[in-house]
Amino acid sequence: MRLFSPNSNDLALATSTYEQEVFQFCSEWKAGKMEFQFHSSGSTGKPKSIILSREHMIESVKLTRDWLSLEPRDIALLALPVQYIAGAMVLVRALVLDLDVLLVEPCQNPLEQVGNQSIQLASFVPTQWATMINSSVDLNAIFSKAKGILLGGAGLDSRLEKASVELDLPIFHTYGMTETISHIAYRDLQKQSTYFQCLPGVNVKLNDAGCLLIQGPMTGQHWIETQDVVRLVTDHTFEFIGRADRVINSGGKKIFPDVVETWVRRFFMEQQLSGEVLLVGIPDPFYGQKATLLTTIKLKTAQKIQLNDFLKNHIASEDCPKSIIYRPSFELLPNGKIDALKTLALYLETIK
Repeated sequence: MRLFSPNSNDLALATSTYEQEVFQFCSEWKAGKMEFQFHSSGSTGKPKSIILSREHMIESVKLTRDWLSLEPRDIALLALPVQYIAGAMVLVRALVLDLDVLLVEPCQNPLEQVGNQSIQLASFVPTQWATMINSSVDLNAIFSKAKGILLGGAGLDSRLEKASVELDLPIFHTYGMTETISHIAYRDLQKQSTYFQCLPGVNVKLNDAGCLLIQGPMTGQHWIETQDVVRLVTDHTFEFIGRADRVINSGGKKIFPDVVETWVRRFFMEQQLSGEVLLVGIPDPFYGQKATLLTTIKLKTAQKIQLNDFLKNHIASEDCPKSIIYRPSFELLPNGKIDALKTLALYLETIK
């Protein structure tokens, strides 16, 4: 752990590869570098290279500053890889707004190392947050003066969302991507919001396929096309449905895994079960793709029947998994997201 000011003219000597990467990014920014290369996460497809401009990254910082009322000397926790946009933007916010950074090597429970250090801003992936909530760490002490605890990169387990609400802290589930330079919308968990609210200055609309288009100062006012199918509630709020590139075509029916996974997680919450879920399409001569639920929870036959009955009460029977498979663990990307492609590939290897 290290507390430092990125704007310091004399950054301390790096003691790890991670610190070297952090200090290198800070040095390049302060030297006036105008473009930065990132890669998409690659959770549902091959990672692609994305070039972002300094100007647009600063515009993103302004949106976050105005949203959370950030001020100089606020402390931001960085416990994410800086090769990805979520981690890098922690540094950019600190550099532009003169924040201090509490640097912790990325791990599942970075708060174990911070003691009772007060933190005003933090960004986590849901798996990190779940680990911390279930640990002995005093979250209320660390975040007593927090302005924003940002959870992004994946959906939230209903059980995790409920536990977050009970904490009575400023916790936000954020929506964004590399191309939009991190978050552009959020759900306030304290208000138990179902829909994502766009940050002021961000505009959204749908394309002909029902996928979200995004425009704002962080995109240079250009429209960015996503692969996310959403339902627009108002001009600036939307409900996330699922990834268009994750659609399972089963027997002529399109199934959105994100929708099914959400209801599976709710069932697990009611049953006091904790684990990961992933709905995948398995090649099948009859269905084309057979919707199959992979989970890290060992379900008994009776529980599988209960789950199937539960799902049929909330989604079309055609969308329900045709089989439920236990997997001891899922593959993860360096940024903590589930690597859906590799997890599926490893499972397919076992059934050849």
